[in-house]
Amino acid sequence: MKDKIKCYLRNKNVQILLKNITNFSIFKFITYLMPLITFPYVIYNIGAKYFKIIIFALAIIYYIQLFLNYIACAGKLKFSLKRSNSY
Repeated sequence: MKDKIKCYLRNKNVQILLKNITNFSIFKFITYLMPLITFPYVIYNIGAKYFKIIIFALAIIYYIQLFLNYIACAGKLKFSLKRSNSY
């Protein structure tokens, strides 16, 4: 069993896959860690009152982005369904 695993891990494609998974995991960990570091600093510098306003504005922007992404996906779906039609 150990020999099969060692042989499998020597494969070049498996090594590339493991490297990509490791890099992606590190990236995701950093993206989760950064707000925990930066938010207290930002709140301290700009104040809680202005921070609330900024977060509220960002929430509205994210809802608009979500709506626009839905429209873009729905449009792509309609075009792909009518692809067989000739013009």
